[in-house]
Amino acid sequence: MEMAGRRGADPGFGAALARFVADFYDGALPPSAGPFVRSTRVRPGDAAPSSPVRVVRGSTFDAMVMASPNNTLVHFYAPYCGHSAQLAPRLRALAGALAPLAPDHTLDVLKMDASADEVLHPSVDVRAFPTLYLFLKGMKDAPLRYEGQGTSTADLVSWLMDNGLMEWMIGSAKGDDDDGEEER
Repeated sequence: MEMAGRRGADPGFGAALARFVADFYDGALPPSAGPFVRSTRVRPGDAAPSSPVRVVRGSTFDAMVMASPNNTLVHFYAPYCGHSAQLAPRLRALAGALAPLAPDHTLDVLKMDASADEVLHPSVDVRAFPTLYLFLKGMKDAPLRYEGQGTSTADLVSWLMDNGLMEWMIGSAKGDDDDGEEER
């Protein structure tokens, strides 16, 4: 590839490109930092602990969900979706109601604008909005997708109870290590 006749062309570009292609085919390129993940810019208030529902971005998903020691409920939404907008205050109410039961944040409630950010988790498939996934600690590779019919706060609590999360949280908040025997 001859580029010498073009104005402003870098005369070493052709050689550098040829070296890159050769290294690529030889497997000699340095490892990349990982796959590209579509992510919006992280903002200072995203992970504010004072907020009942925190924002997770494509670039912060692994740290805030996968590496977190907590159970995590993630609301994947689109800002233009009416159903997502209806669900948002119910999730805030749920997170606010659970906060006193789980002062050590055994359940994090997060939201992600899935129209602007993406997740490369093999078990997360967001095709419609809203979509909810529960990432249980110790089982983060196999998240549970909410398939319930209703999106009221009661429906969400029922789903959490069906998956054993609520009993565990309440026991954790009370400091129970109950082995089934009553104290006398």
